[in-house]
Amino acid sequence: MAADPHRHRPRHRDRPADRGRRYTDGHPYTERIDAYDHQGRAVRYTVVIPETEGALAGSYTFTTAYNPDGTVRTQGFPAAGGLPAESVTTTYDELARATRLTGSLGTYVGATVYSATGDPLQYELTTGGKKVWQTFTYEYGSGRLATARAEREGMTGADRNATYTYDQAGSFTLISDVSRSGTDTQCFDYDHLQRLIQAWSQATPGCSAVPTVSAVGGPAPYWHSYSYDATGNRTREVRHGIGGETDTVRSYANAPAGQGHQLRSVSQTGGASPRTETFDYDAAGGVTLGVDGQVGTAMRGDGSTGHAETSASVVDTSRTYAVGAWVRLAHTDGFATVVNQDGDVVSGFYLQYVKDENRWSFSLTDADAVQGRRLERHRPDGHRPREAQRRRSGLLPRGDRRCTGLRPPGQCGGGRRPVHPSPRALRPLDAQHRRAGRHRPRPPPHHGG
Repeated sequence: MAADPHRHRPRHRDRPADRGRRYTDGHPYTERIDAYDHQGRAVRYTVVIPETEGALAGSYTFTTAYNPDGTVRTQGFPAAGGLPAESVTTTYDELARATRLTGSLGTYVGATVYSATGDPLQYELTTGGKKVWQTFTYEYGSGRLATARAEREGMTGADRNATYTYDQAGSFTLISDVSRSGTDTQCFDYDHLQRLIQAWSQATPGCSAVPTVSAVGGPAPYWHSYSYDATGNRTREVRHGIGGETDTVRSYANAPAGQGHQLRSVSQTGGASPRTETFDYDAAGGVTLGVDGQVGTAMRGDGSTGHAETSASVVDTSRTYAVGAWVRLAHTDGFATVVNQDGDVVSGFYLQYVKDENRWSFSLTDADAVQGRRLERHRPDGHRPREAQRRRSGLLPRGDRRCTGLRPPGQCGGGRRPVHPSPRALRPLDAQHRRAGRHRPRPPPHHGG
Protein backbone atom coordinates (compact mmCIF):
# COMPACT_ATOMS: atom_id res chain seq x y z
CA MET A 1 0.00 0.00 0.00
CA ALA A 2 1.59 3.28 -1.12
CA ALA A 3 2.01 6.02 1.44
CA ASP A 4 0.10 9.22 0.87
CA PRO A 5 2.65 12.10 0.88
CA HIS A 6 -0.12 14.53 1.80
CA ARG A 7 -1.56 12.47 4.66
CA HIS A 8 0.28 14.26 7.46
CA ARG A 9 0.72 17.62 5.78
CA PRO A 10 -0.44 20.28 8.27
CA ARG A 11 -3.39 22.32 7.18
CA HIS A 12 -3.24 26.09 7.34
CA ARG A 13 -6.04 26.24 9.91
CA ASP A 14 -3.95 24.08 12.27
CA ARG A 15 -1.13 26.59 12.36
CA PRO A 16 -0.83 29.26 15.04
CA ALA A 17 -1.55 32.87 14.20
CA ASP A 18 0.58 34.10 11.29
CA ARG A 19 0.64 37.65 12.58
CA GLY A 20 0.61 39.48 15.88
CA ARG A 21 0.48 43.22 16.43
CA ARG A 22 0.58 45.46 19.46
CA TYR A 23 0.27 49.23 19.70
CA THR A 24 2.32 51.63 21.79
CA ASP A 25 1.11 55.24 21.71
CA GLY A 26 -0.93 54.30 18.64
CA HIS A 27 2.04 52.95 16.67
CA PRO A 28 1.99 49.31 15.49
CA TYR A 29 4.72 46.79 16.29
CA THR A 30 4.22 43.71 14.13
CA GLU A 31 5.48 40.14 14.39
CA ARG A 32 4.61 37.73 11.61
CA ILE A 33 5.47 34.23 10.41
CA ASP A 34 6.19 34.38 6.67
CA ALA A 35 6.77 30.70 5.89
CA TYR A 36 6.49 27.19 7.31
CA ASP A 37 8.25 23.98 6.33
CA HIS A 38 6.46 20.70 5.53
CA GLN A 39 6.38 19.83 9.25
CA GLY A 40 4.51 23.01 10.13
CA ARG A 41 7.54 24.69 11.72
CA ALA A 42 8.17 28.39 11.22
CA VAL A 43 11.18 28.89 8.94
CA ARG A 44 10.92 32.63 8.27
CA TYR A 45 9.87 35.20 10.85
CA THR A 46 9.74 39.02 10.57
CA VAL A 47 9.54 41.82 13.13
CA VAL A 48 8.40 45.22 11.86
CA ILE A 49 9.29 48.33 13.90
CA PRO A 50 7.38 51.59 13.17
CA GLU A 51 9.09 54.72 11.83
CA THR A 52 8.65 56.49 15.16
CA GLU A 53 11.59 54.46 16.48
CA GLY A 54 13.98 56.34 14.22
CA ALA A 55 17.10 54.39 13.25
CA LEU A 56 15.62 51.20 14.70
CA ALA A 57 12.61 51.33 12.33
CA GLY A 58 12.31 48.74 9.60
CA SER A 59 11.71 45.05 8.97
CA TYR A 60 13.94 42.40 10.51
CA THR A 61 13.65 38.87 9.13
CA PHE A 62 14.96 35.76 10.86
CA THR A 63 15.19 32.31 9.28
CA THR A 64 15.55 28.77 10.63
CA ALA A 65 16.35 25.50 8.86
CA TYR A 66 16.14 22.05 10.44
CA ASN A 67 17.94 18.74 10.07
CA PRO A 68 15.89 15.59 9.35
CA ASP A 69 16.07 14.65 13.05
CA GLY A 70 14.51 17.97 14.08
CA THR A 71 17.66 19.68 15.37
CA VAL A 72 18.31 23.24 14.18
CA ARG A 73 20.78 23.33 11.29
CA THR A 74 21.04 27.02 10.43
CA GLN A 75 19.66 30.31 11.71
CA GLY A 76 19.67 33.55 9.74
CA PHE A 77 19.91 36.95 11.42
CA PRO A 78 19.22 40.35 9.77
CA ALA A 79 21.63 43.24 9.57
CA ALA A 80 21.20 45.52 12.59
CA GLY A 81 23.14 47.66 15.02
CA GLY A 82 26.08 48.11 12.67
CA LEU A 83 26.41 44.35 12.17
CA PRO A 84 25.88 42.71 8.76
CA ALA A 85 23.35 39.96 8.12
CA GLU A 86 24.61 36.50 9.00
CA SER A 87 23.74 32.83 8.75
CA VAL A 88 24.90 30.61 11.63
CA THR A 89 25.23 26.82 11.36
CA THR A 90 25.33 24.28 14.21
CA THR A 91 27.20 21.00 13.74
CA TYR A 92 26.34 17.91 15.79
CA ASP A 93 28.03 14.61 16.61
CA GLU A 94 26.49 11.17 16.19
CA LEU A 95 24.62 11.61 19.49
CA ALA A 96 23.01 14.89 18.35
CA ARG A 97 25.23 16.97 20.68
CA ALA A 98 26.28 20.37 19.36
CA THR A 99 30.03 20.45 18.60
CA ARG A 100 30.63 23.50 16.38
CA LEU A 101 29.01 26.87 15.71
CA THR A 102 30.09 28.57 12.51
CA GLY A 103 28.75 31.61 10.69
CA SER A 104 29.13 33.37 7.39
CA LEU A 105 31.33 35.90 9.21
CA GLY A 106 33.54 33.40 11.02
CA THR A 107 33.74 30.54 13.52
CA TYR A 108 32.46 30.97 17.08
CA VAL A 109 32.74 27.50 18.61
CA GLY A 110 35.52 25.57 16.92
CA ALA A 111 35.20 22.34 18.89
CA THR A 112 33.39 20.80 21.85
CA VAL A 113 34.53 17.81 23.91
CA TYR A 114 32.06 15.78 25.97
CA SER A 115 32.50 13.20 28.71
CA ALA A 116 31.15 9.67 28.43
CA THR A 117 28.09 10.82 30.39
CA GLY A 118 27.41 13.82 28.12
CA ASP A 119 28.82 16.59 30.29
CA PRO A 120 30.77 19.29 28.37
CA LEU A 121 34.50 19.04 29.15
CA GLN A 122 35.85 21.81 26.92
CA TYR A 123 34.71 24.52 24.51
CA GLU A 124 37.08 26.11 21.99
CA LEU A 125 35.88 29.66 21.30
CA THR A 126 37.09 32.11 18.68
CA THR A 127 36.02 34.92 16.38
CA GLY A 128 38.68 34.14 13.80
CA GLY A 129 41.68 35.39 15.78
CA LYS A 130 43.17 33.97 18.95
CA LYS A 131 41.29 31.24 20.72
CA VAL A 132 39.80 30.87 24.20
CA TRP A 133 39.27 27.56 25.96
CA GLN A 134 36.74 26.85 28.70
CA THR A 135 37.49 23.59 30.52
CA PHE A 136 35.36 21.79 33.14
CA THR A 137 35.79 18.81 35.45
CA TYR A 138 33.21 17.02 37.56
CA GLU A 139 33.09 15.07 40.80
CA TYR A 140 33.14 11.33 40.38
CA GLY A 141 29.84 9.78 41.43
CA SER A 142 27.82 12.93 42.10
CA GLY A 143 28.58 14.58 38.74
CA ARG A 144 28.72 17.98 40.42
CA LEU A 145 30.92 20.66 38.86
CA ALA A 146 34.40 20.47 40.42
CA THR A 147 36.47 23.02 38.47
CA ALA A 148 35.95 25.63 35.74
CA ARG A 149 38.92 27.16 33.92
CA ALA A 150 39.19 29.82 31.18
CA GLU A 151 42.40 30.36 29.21
CA ARG A 152 43.41 32.60 26.33
CA GLU A 153 45.81 31.67 23.56
CA GLY A 154 49.25 33.25 24.04
CA MET A 155 48.62 34.21 27.68
CA THR A 156 50.37 32.69 30.68
CA GLY A 157 48.08 31.48 33.42
CA ALA A 158 44.29 31.43 33.49
CA ASP A 159 41.71 34.20 33.36
CA ARG A 160 39.58 32.06 35.67
CA ASN A 161 40.44 28.91 37.56
CA ALA A 162 37.59 28.18 39.96
CA THR A 163 37.27 25.23 42.32
CA TYR A 164 33.91 24.23 43.84
CA THR A 165 33.36 22.32 47.08
CA TYR A 166 30.09 21.16 48.61
CA ASP A 167 28.70 19.86 51.88
CA GLN A 168 27.07 16.44 52.07
CA ALA A 169 23.69 17.97 51.22
CA GLY A 170 25.07 19.33 47.94
CA SER A 171 25.16 23.02 48.92
CA PHE A 172 28.15 25.16 47.95
CA THR A 173 30.63 25.72 50.79
CA LEU A 174 33.44 27.27 48.73
CA ILE A 175 34.06 28.74 45.28
CA SER A 176 37.73 29.66 44.95
CA ASP A 177 39.03 31.41 41.83
CA VAL A 178 42.85 31.40 41.69
CA SER A 179 43.75 33.20 38.45
CA ARG A 180 46.54 35.38 37.12
CA SER A 181 44.73 38.36 38.67
CA GLY A 182 44.87 36.92 42.18
CA THR A 183 42.66 34.87 44.49
CA ASP A 184 38.96 35.48 45.02
CA THR A 185 37.23 32.95 47.28
CA GLN A 186 33.55 32.91 48.20
CA CYS A 187 32.66 31.08 51.43
CA PHE A 188 29.24 29.86 52.57
CA ASP A 189 27.95 28.46 55.86
CA TYR A 190 24.53 26.91 56.61
CA ASP A 191 22.52 25.90 59.65
CA HIS A 192 21.10 22.43 60.32
CA LEU A 193 18.16 23.20 58.00
CA GLN A 194 20.47 24.18 55.11
CA ARG A 195 19.57 27.86 55.44
CA LEU A 196 22.38 30.25 54.53
CA ILE A 197 23.65 31.94 57.70
CA GLN A 198 27.05 33.32 56.60
CA ALA A 199 28.53 34.40 53.26
CA TRP A 200 31.90 36.09 52.94
CA SER A 201 34.93 36.51 50.68
CA GLN A 202 38.61 35.79 51.30
CA ALA A 203 41.87 36.37 49.43
CA THR A 204 43.10 32.86 50.27
CA PRO A 205 42.35 29.57 48.46
CA GLY A 206 40.52 28.20 51.50
CA CYS A 207 37.95 29.45 54.00
CA SER A 208 38.43 30.08 57.69
CA ALA A 209 36.19 28.14 60.04
CA VAL A 210 34.58 31.36 61.29
CA PRO A 211 34.49 34.67 59.34
CA THR A 212 36.22 37.66 60.90
CA VAL A 213 36.94 41.18 59.70
CA SER A 214 40.63 40.34 59.47
CA ALA A 215 39.95 37.22 57.38
CA VAL A 216 37.65 38.91 54.87
CA GLY A 217 39.39 39.99 51.65
CA GLY A 218 39.53 39.63 47.87
CA PRO A 219 38.79 42.01 44.97
CA ALA A 220 35.30 42.86 46.31
CA PRO A 221 35.32 41.98 50.02
CA TYR A 222 32.04 41.35 51.85
CA TRP A 223 30.62 39.53 54.88
CA HIS A 224 26.87 38.98 55.32
CA SER A 225 25.10 37.15 58.16
CA TYR A 226 21.46 35.96 58.31
CA SER A 227 19.13 34.86 61.13
CA TYR A 228 15.74 33.11 60.99
CA ASP A 229 12.84 32.31 63.29
CA ALA A 230 11.53 28.83 64.02
CA THR A 231 9.28 28.83 60.94
CA GLY A 232 12.03 29.89 58.53
CA ASN A 233 11.24 33.59 58.20
CA ARG A 234 14.30 35.82 58.02
CA THR A 235 14.54 38.02 61.10
CA ARG A 236 17.91 39.74 60.72
CA GLU A 237 20.56 40.50 58.12
CA VAL A 238 23.93 42.02 58.98
CA ARG A 239 26.18 43.47 56.31
CA HIS A 240 29.40 43.69 58.25
CA GLY A 241 31.48 46.79 57.72
CA ILE A 242 34.83 46.24 55.98
CA GLY A 243 37.86 48.48 56.39
CA GLY A 244 36.59 50.31 59.46
CA GLU A 245 33.05 50.89 58.15
CA THR A 246 30.00 50.50 60.41
CA ASP A 247 27.85 47.39 60.16
CA THR A 248 24.51 47.77 58.35
CA VAL A 249 21.74 45.84 60.14
CA ARG A 250 18.39 45.00 58.56
CA SER A 251 15.73 43.75 60.99
CA TYR A 252 12.63 41.97 59.67
CA ALA A 253 9.36 42.17 61.62
CA ASN A 254 6.92 39.38 60.77
CA ALA A 255 3.27 38.92 61.67
CA PRO A 256 2.43 37.34 65.04
CA ALA A 257 1.67 33.63 65.23
CA GLY A 258 -1.63 32.72 63.60
CA GLN A 259 -1.49 35.51 60.99
CA GLY A 260 0.53 33.73 58.35
CA HIS A 261 3.99 34.65 57.17
CA GLN A 262 3.28 38.30 56.49
CA LEU A 263 6.29 40.61 56.52
CA ARG A 264 5.28 43.75 58.39
CA SER A 265 8.42 45.91 58.21
CA VAL A 266 12.14 46.04 57.48
CA SER A 267 14.22 48.47 59.54
CA GLN A 268 17.73 49.36 58.42
CA THR A 269 20.24 50.92 60.78
CA GLY A 270 23.97 51.50 60.80
CA GLY A 271 26.28 52.41 57.97
CA ALA A 272 24.01 52.55 54.90
CA SER A 273 21.13 55.10 54.84
CA PRO A 274 18.94 54.21 57.86
CA ARG A 275 15.30 53.73 56.88
CA THR A 276 12.19 51.66 57.56
CA GLU A 277 10.06 49.90 54.94
CA THR A 278 6.53 48.96 56.02
CA PHE A 279 3.92 46.66 54.50
CA ASP A 280 0.16 46.92 55.11
CA TYR A 281 -2.59 44.33 54.62
CA ASP A 282 -6.37 44.55 54.56
CA ALA A 283 -8.58 43.07 57.28
CA ALA A 284 -8.69 39.72 55.51
CA GLY A 285 -4.93 39.66 55.12
CA GLY A 286 -5.58 40.08 51.43
CA VAL A 287 -3.52 42.30 49.21
CA THR A 288 -0.89 44.97 49.56
CA LEU A 289 -0.15 47.29 46.67
CA GLY A 290 3.47 48.09 45.91
CA VAL A 291 5.16 51.44 46.44
CA ASP A 292 6.30 53.05 43.20
CA GLY A 293 10.06 53.03 42.89
CA GLN A 294 10.60 51.00 46.07
CA VAL A 295 12.16 47.58 45.71
CA GLY A 296 10.53 44.69 47.55
CA THR A 297 7.00 46.13 47.66
CA ALA A 298 5.29 44.12 44.96
CA MET A 299 1.53 43.63 45.15
CA ARG A 300 0.75 40.67 47.40
CA GLY A 301 -2.41 38.55 47.62
CA ASP A 302 -3.52 35.95 50.14
CA GLY A 303 -4.91 33.52 47.53
CA SER A 304 -8.32 33.63 49.21
CA THR A 305 -10.31 36.86 49.28
CA GLY A 306 -7.77 39.57 48.64
CA HIS A 307 -7.80 41.24 45.23
CA ALA A 308 -7.38 44.61 43.55
CA GLU A 309 -9.56 46.06 40.81
CA THR A 310 -9.82 49.09 38.59
CA SER A 311 -12.88 51.31 38.47
CA ALA A 312 -13.48 50.84 34.75
CA SER A 313 -12.51 48.72 31.75
CA VAL A 314 -8.80 48.79 30.96
CA VAL A 315 -8.46 46.52 27.91
CA ASP A 316 -10.34 47.04 24.64
CA THR A 317 -10.79 43.42 23.61
CA SER A 318 -12.25 44.35 20.22
CA ARG A 319 -8.71 45.18 19.12
CA THR A 320 -5.38 43.39 19.39
CA TYR A 321 -4.21 43.32 22.99
CA ALA A 322 -1.76 41.59 25.29
CA VAL A 323 -2.02 40.73 28.98
CA GLY A 324 0.95 39.82 31.16
CA ALA A 325 2.01 39.67 34.80
CA TRP A 326 4.98 38.66 36.91
CA VAL A 327 3.59 36.18 39.43
CA ARG A 328 4.94 33.87 42.12
CA LEU A 329 2.42 31.37 43.43
CA ALA A 330 2.72 30.18 47.00
CA HIS A 331 1.25 26.82 45.98
CA THR A 332 0.00 25.07 42.83
CA ASP A 333 -2.67 22.78 44.25
CA GLY A 334 -5.60 24.50 42.54
CA PHE A 335 -6.74 27.07 39.98
CA ALA A 336 -5.37 30.59 40.43
CA THR A 337 -6.77 33.48 38.40
CA VAL A 338 -4.26 36.32 38.29
CA VAL A 339 -5.88 38.84 35.92
CA ASN A 340 -9.35 38.98 34.41
CA GLN A 341 -11.70 41.66 33.02
CA ASP A 342 -15.30 41.39 34.18
CA GLY A 343 -18.40 41.51 32.02
CA ASP A 344 -22.08 41.68 32.94
CA VAL A 345 -22.25 37.89 33.28
CA VAL A 346 -18.80 36.41 32.64
CA SER A 347 -15.31 37.76 32.25
CA GLY A 348 -13.90 38.51 28.82
CA PHE A 349 -10.57 36.85 29.53
CA TYR A 350 -8.71 35.01 32.27
CA LEU A 351 -4.97 34.77 32.86
CA GLN A 352 -4.68 31.86 35.25
CA TYR A 353 -2.73 28.84 36.43
CA VAL A 354 -4.38 25.50 35.53
CA LYS A 355 -3.53 22.76 38.04
CA ASP A 356 -4.59 19.79 35.89
CA GLU A 357 -2.27 20.90 33.07
CA ASN A 358 0.45 22.33 35.36
CA ARG A 359 0.82 25.47 33.25
CA TRP A 360 -0.39 29.02 32.73
CA SER A 361 -3.34 29.61 30.42
CA PHE A 362 -4.92 32.64 28.76
CA SER A 363 -8.62 31.92 28.25
CA LEU A 364 -11.65 33.83 27.01
CA THR A 365 -15.39 33.47 26.43
CA ASP A 366 -17.06 34.00 23.09
CA ALA A 367 -20.04 35.90 24.53
CA ASP A 368 -20.97 37.82 27.67
CA ALA A 369 -23.86 35.45 28.44
CA VAL A 370 -24.70 32.46 30.63
CA GLN A 371 -24.36 30.14 27.64
CA GLY A 372 -21.08 31.72 26.57
CA ARG A 373 -18.45 29.12 25.67
CA ARG A 374 -14.97 29.05 27.19
CA LEU A 375 -12.13 29.03 24.69
CA GLU A 376 -8.44 28.56 25.48
CA ARG A 377 -5.97 30.74 23.64
CA HIS A 378 -2.27 31.57 23.63
CA ARG A 379 -1.14 28.55 25.55
CA PRO A 380 2.62 28.24 25.94
CA ASP A 381 2.72 25.93 22.90
CA GLY A 382 1.16 28.60 20.67
CA HIS A 383 -2.24 27.08 19.76
CA ARG A 384 -5.17 29.46 19.35
CA PRO A 385 -8.73 28.51 18.28
CA ARG A 386 -10.38 30.08 15.27
CA GLU A 387 -13.09 31.60 17.47
CA ALA A 388 -10.38 33.50 19.31
CA GLN A 389 -9.08 34.88 16.02
CA ARG A 390 -12.59 36.10 15.20
CA ARG A 391 -12.92 37.68 18.62
CA ARG A 392 -9.65 39.55 18.26
CA SER A 393 -10.99 40.87 14.95
CA GLY A 394 -14.03 42.30 16.72
CA LEU A 395 -16.51 39.82 15.20
CA LEU A 396 -17.60 38.51 18.61
CA PRO A 397 -18.96 40.58 21.51
CA ARG A 398 -16.74 41.88 24.32
CA GLY A 399 -18.95 42.87 27.24
CA ASP A 400 -15.95 43.53 29.52
CA ARG A 401 -16.19 45.96 32.40
CA ARG A 402 -13.40 45.90 34.97
CA CYS A 403 -9.94 44.36 35.18
CA THR A 404 -9.22 42.56 38.44
CA GLY A 405 -6.13 40.86 39.79
CA LEU A 406 -5.23 38.20 42.33
CA ARG A 407 -8.74 36.80 42.70
CA PRO A 408 -9.35 33.72 44.86
CA PRO A 409 -8.44 30.46 43.11
CA GLY A 410 -11.20 29.53 40.71
CA GLN A 411 -13.32 32.63 41.30
CA CYS A 412 -13.50 35.15 38.49
CA GLY A 413 -16.43 37.27 39.67
CA GLY A 414 -16.92 41.01 39.54
CA GLY A 415 -19.97 41.19 37.28
CA ARG A 416 -23.47 40.20 38.39
CA ARG A 417 -22.42 36.66 39.22
CA PRO A 418 -19.14 34.82 39.78
CA VAL A 419 -17.82 32.27 37.34
CA HIS A 420 -16.02 29.14 38.49
CA PRO A 421 -14.07 27.66 35.58
CA SER A 422 -13.80 23.91 35.66
CA PRO A 423 -10.91 21.74 34.48
CA ARG A 424 -13.10 20.48 31.63
CA ALA A 425 -13.77 24.01 30.42
CA LEU A 426 -10.03 24.55 30.17
CA ARG A 427 -9.16 21.24 28.52
CA PRO A 428 -6.27 21.80 26.06
CA LEU A 429 -7.38 22.20 22.49
CA ASP A 430 -5.01 19.55 21.21
CA ALA A 431 -6.49 17.10 23.75
CA GLN A 432 -9.99 17.92 22.47
CA HIS A 433 -8.90 17.24 18.91
CA ARG A 434 -7.22 13.97 19.86
CA ARG A 435 -10.49 12.84 21.46
CA ALA A 436 -12.24 13.65 18.20
CA GLY A 437 -9.67 11.75 16.15
CA ARG A 438 -7.97 14.85 14.78
CA HIS A 439 -4.32 15.58 15.47
CA ARG A 440 -2.59 18.92 15.46
CA PRO A 441 1.06 19.21 14.42
CA ARG A 442 3.60 20.72 16.82
CA PRO A 443 3.57 24.50 16.53
CA PRO A 444 6.63 26.56 15.59
CA PRO A 445 8.90 27.84 18.33
CA HIS A 446 8.00 31.13 19.99
CA HIS A 447 10.11 34.09 18.91
CA GLY A 448 10.52 37.50 20.41
CA GLY A 449 9.15 38.96 23.64
